[in-house]
Amino acid sequence: MRELRQQQRSAPRTNPTAAHANIGKDEVAECISWLGAEGLWDRFCRFHRAAALFLLPASGFLAVGVVACFSVTWSLAFGAVLFAYPHLLFKGEKGGVHKSQTLIREFAHWSRALFEYFPIKVSVVGRLDHRKRYLYAYHPHGCYAMGLFSLVFPEHSELHHHPARPDVVVGVANSLLCLPFVGRFVARLGFVPASPATLLKVCRETHYSIALVPGGIPEMLEYDRSQNDEVVYLSRRKGFVKLAIETGMPIVPMYGFGENDIFVRYSWLKRTRLFLSRRFRITIQLFRGRWFTLLPFRTPIHVVIGNPIEVPQARNPSEDLVDRVHAQYKSALIELFNAHKTECGYGDRRLVLI
Repeated sequence: MRELRQQQRSAPRTNPTAAHANIGKDEVAECISWLGAEGLWDRFCRFHRAAALFLLPASGFLAVGVVACFSVTWSLAFGAVLFAYPHLLFKGEKGGVHKSQTLIREFAHWSRALFEYFPIKVSVVGRLDHRKRYLYAYHPHGCYAMGLFSLVFPEHSELHHHPARPDVVVGVANSLLCLPFVGRFVARLGFVPASPATLLKVCRETHYSIALVPGGIPEMLEYDRSQNDEVVYLSRRKGFVKLAIETGMPIVPMYGFGENDIFVRYSWLKRTRLFLSRRFRITIQLFRGRWFTLLPFRTPIHVVIGNPIEVPQARNPSEDLVDRVHAQYKSALIELFNAHKTECGYGDRRLVLI
């Protein structure tokens, strides 16, 4: 009896509270698995990352606003420093390529949420040669030109497995690169000023292809969602054609079906906003997304990449040559749109070039 009592005393005692806790954890895990809450949590995390990306351009203004709550003088000084530094860094000919492949790889986890949010799908229907550099022209601009990110982050699109996986820099308005915090960040992603001098320098001194949105500010403001048309501002946009001829880079047309439908844009004071936007080289646009916020609607974006258009190389191309290549490009873009609009769900729309 004594030996039995000693064995019972020496045996490890189980904690009833810990035992109940383990049973509770197991039951909770089973409930989570049964209810599919893990999938809901993953979707919530992806939505949170996507929302952070969409609200990123407003972060600089938010920082100045926070400082303004404490001191107007400090907010003016803080804002002047933030805006002056990137403006001097990326201005005109001084602006170079600051693309960081390390940052792009580290940002891949966040950028995936961008492709899953809408989602963004890419179809390469053209024959691209991995030995060549191209000038990618994306249409339409929309508010953010979301479909263009398929070239910036090709690992999350069908371009990841394509033999001619593009390595591009994106030409954007200089005002974007002057935004506090955001300007430096997007420059590391491969964004450069869309000035002729900067783009020509990039073409001649680097190995990168170029991606542009020829429509620019007018295309952002001209679109009217109430009309059943896709409006592309292209008739007077010939600078990208001249750049392609000067560098000998083939032009690749791209169209993003659904780009115009991710935000609701308003036409209030459109002429005034267009004048001010051109005057100050910054877009003054009135738009809203889901729940009257800056979050876009989850409209699928289908990016179609067409066949490259070979162009003759000329150092100082004549106006007649630029017009001929420009007319060829417009025909190719219309053909690309009409050939794929039905399969992308836009069979009832027509493409209008203005």
